Amino acid sequence: MKLVVGATTDVGRVRDGNEDRFLVEVGLRLFAVADGMGGHRAGEVASTTAVEALRTAIAQGCSLDAAILEANRSVFEKAASDEALSGMGTTLTAIAVGSEHAVVVGHVGDSRAYLMREGELTQITEDHSLVEEMVREGRITPDQALVHPQRSIITRALGIDAEIAVDLYPVELQARDRLLICSDGLTTMIRPADIARILRQQPDPQRAADALADAANAAGGEDNVTAVVIAALPADADADAGLAVVDTAIAPTIVAVTDTTALRRLDPSRVTIDPVQTRAPAPPDSAASAAAAAQSQALRRGRVRSAGTGTFRLLWWLVPIFLIIGVGIGAIWWHARNSYYVGLDHQTVTIYRGVSGGLLGWNPTVARHTSVRASDLTAGQVTDLRDGHPFSSQSSAEAFIQRLQLQTSTTSTSTSSTSTTTTLPLGGLSPSTSTTRAP
Repeated sequence: MKLVVGATTDVGRVRDGNEDRFLVEVGLRLFAVADGMGGHRAGEVASTTAVEALRTAIAQGCSLDAAILEANRSVFEKAASDEALSGMGTTLTAIAVGSEHAVVVGHVGDSRAYLMREGELTQITEDHSLVEEMVREGRITPDQALVHPQRSIITRALGIDAEIAVDLYPVELQARDRLLICSDGLTTMIRPADIARILRQQPDPQRAADALADAANAAGGEDNVTAVVIAALPADADADAGLAVVDTAIAPTIVAVTDTTALRRLDPSRVTIDPVQTRAPAPPDSAASAAAAAQSQALRRGRVRSAGTGTFRLLWWLVPIFLIIGVGIGAIWWHARNSYYVGLDHQTVTIYRGVSGGLLGWNPTVARHTSVRASDLTAGQVTDLRDGHPFSSQSSAEAFIQRLQLQTSTTSTSTSSTSTTTTLPLGGLSPSTSTTRAP
């Protein structure tokens, strides 16, 4: 059997950079798509790290699931070693081709693998996403999932936890089958029926990959889009003119894709892998190959979990709670640091920043000591200031102090026959004046 490969990636119509990466490794019979996530270009680092680690592990003889676990470790450790990369992650969907007809698909995240057989398209992988779980539970329909506001939330990705669960899907490939691995930039833009139609219309794998990317962009291109199309041909089939025949004994070369649309297509644009009698350097293990023959009729449920925890899923539920708590704490902090009150500090009238008595650990601080003494005030004013007289701004507190200073400067005005006392209420009302005739 011959495998003819076409691959493409495109930045889309909305994003500034391309965080997708694909891997076409002819010598290792390895193909993969990774869709990175993380701010400040961290998504690109995550996806690139994942495909490079995957290739290295397969070249060293690891099985596909072990290689994906190694890719997870590489992304996780790189994120932990650089604060700028903290929280980065990536999906990874990979295909390893063994001897004869055995194929194993390894999967983490919401990138997808499809099988087209006799014109019918079947989704091999199951999305590790919140909306897909809701669909499986019957809470929403597949059509509702396409427009759900939480459709971008994934429940599993490489690099988030030290351990990860890898889904494995063994497939027994037949002549004329076609495999597609793609990022969600394709599947969120066009429906499976349209993907199937394009694959049927474009027998050439490279033209099919390009047509899928063009369709996603025509539908809005809201995300990076990547597609790798693998066509299985009979061993005696003649390759179409223009196809490059690659000897699997040639040293493998990783295909890295940059952010520019100018390097969108795989170079060479089409690759043919001839069958060989010996195993590739890192084929799927014998247990997986044997399972492929036994489980070919149960394609969509042939999932084997290798390791990991549900920590990432729990994280996505906890994040909104932490956000709400954080917003609440931030609001309290803002109120505590933007409030003022006038009180007494050892008989000195003082302007404080904060809330009298403190608030959740944020204690008030002295903004300014004034020249007004408690002895200059009435008993009622002193009582009021002991509890702290609140103000919404420092300027309001300063105006209050000015009124107190004005009061103290005019508290006692005496003549030989009349004593006049002016009292200023704490609330800032107009002063009242009483006149008492001297005895």
